[in-house]
Amino acid sequence: MWLKNLTYGRAILLGLATLLLGGGCGGGGGGSAGDAQSGTTSPPEPTRLSVIDSTPDGSGSTVDATRAGIRFVHPGFADLRLSNSGACVSDKVARRDLTGLANSEFDALFEHVFDCSPLTSNQSVEVEKRGERGGVEYVVSHDFTHAGMGSGELVGLGAINVSPAEIASSFQSYLTGELFNELDLPFDQRLLVVAAAIEAIAGWTNLSDPQTTQGVVARRVSYPAADPFGAATSAVTGLVVSPAVASTSPRRGVVVLAHSTGSTPGDLELSNAWYLLANLLASHGYLVVAADNWGRGGTSEFPETYLLGFRTAQNNINLVRSVVRDDDFAQFLPGGTVTPLILVGYSQGGHSVMGIWHQLSLSAASDLEVIEIYAGGGPYNLYSTFNGVMQFLSDNCIDDAYCINVDEAVTVPFATNRILPGVLEYTESGYTLDDIVSEGDLATDFIDDYSSGDASADSLKMLLQLNSYTNITNLIEVYAPAAQLHLYHAPQDLLVPYANQIELTALFSGHVSTTTHEDICSGTVYEAIATVTDVVGVIHSICGIAMVNHVVGQLR
Repeated sequence: MWLKNLTYGRAILLGLATLLLGGGCGGGGGGSAGDAQSGTTSPPEPTRLSVIDSTPDGSGSTVDATRAGIRFVHPGFADLRLSNSGACVSDKVARRDLTGLANSEFDALFEHVFDCSPLTSNQSVEVEKRGERGGVEYVVSHDFTHAGMGSGELVGLGAINVSPAEIASSFQSYLTGELFNELDLPFDQRLLVVAAAIEAIAGWTNLSDPQTTQGVVARRVSYPAADPFGAATSAVTGLVVSPAVASTSPRRGVVVLAHSTGSTPGDLELSNAWYLLANLLASHGYLVVAADNWGRGGTSEFPETYLLGFRTAQNNINLVRSVVRDDDFAQFLPGGTVTPLILVGYSQGGHSVMGIWHQLSLSAASDLEVIEIYAGGGPYNLYSTFNGVMQFLSDNCIDDAYCINVDEAVTVPFATNRILPGVLEYTESGYTLDDIVSEGDLATDFIDDYSSGDASADSLKMLLQLNSYTNITNLIEVYAPAAQLHLYHAPQDLLVPYANQIELTALFSGHVSTTTHEDICSGTVYEAIATVTDVVGVIHSICGIAMVNHVVGQLR
């Protein structure tokens, strides 16, 4: 296993052989081996910390080294402080609690994001950090090559002009048809859910009666980005929607939509809620961008970067920068040297917007600023959410908030088909998919090793904790308090444990202005929907549309 090859040993202090000087004929003096003759000792070699994740990886090249595209992660100690040593600048570091490992030497994860400027095409660079703790010096470093991808121009792959009437009718059609098709319920349950949902739909007036006043132009685009290993690529696709006519007073920020599970907004399909939402917000004057995650759209032949926060964030940020640099969209921007961003995402997208905010908060680049975040139903504590599934499958769930409501028929496929393929493909977890998944289910041996605390699962556990946002211990150093954080998760939504929102709220409240909106998916209407079906994903999807309706009302 890769993990077992990690070298976590401490540096060995080199001994110095000392020779006593003796008198001899002619009074000749003696010398010592090495540098003893000068009376000095060789300094000890620093202890090298192992990099457990990086973008770009050692063989890759970064698309835009001047815009925080370089990052590496390593375990360490909570009280270890590291400083730059090399050509690149890392102003901030995110430290996370590291728990639940068989190898308990380390108690923290360090995530460094670097800005390197200027660099020339195909230049090889080493980024390095050094620090001292308890008289021992530590060093961690990573090598990469700068690809020199140029200006980051968008390439148009298709455009649609959408009228105000079409925007309104498309959402009405979605709410009365496609939404319920997505739920994939048995006929009898479908009838009950539809009947119970009629009152909820009637309350979503921002969607069913959006009162749009202008049309939009929706564009499918590709753009220079990075693949999951950090290598430059132009295969990534996404969506850019602008008002048909520019306003003399542009809206206060660019809206970035992070899509939910199974969604590909760049396909420009009327059955896709995130494409419809982009059209609706653009009809109210916003410039809207939405990247297709790697593994969807133009890269659909590959596993998706599902809940791999940095990789998903990097593609979104690359798209935003390509749009901002494009003169065709300058008329829709607020103006100034800094572009304000409004992030919106639900479920998988809720996790993604936290990743975008997190990466920009770590970056020293100052061209983009997050001013508002609307995040709903996300597994912000990915580690505990995954652990909950494992506790359930190993019969070790004892009133734990992350496992008591696991629905094996729905939740386990999210682990086997969504979470694990990307983690195992793009990171060094120590496993292959065949090690973990057997005939569509999690393998018994893997469940036993993971649940019993076997060291073979340590690397995977570190990666899950790396992609969590409730375990950050230096919040004040990373996140500026100026942003507004809006959280949406109803307690009866059991697909993603509600404990995720409780933890995230507790972490950010008191530092960042945080508002929870459980009320938008609560009351007798939503209780009735949750009651008439035993499929936990139904109320999750319904609450997602309730959040979208509320966000449109907030931004309109």
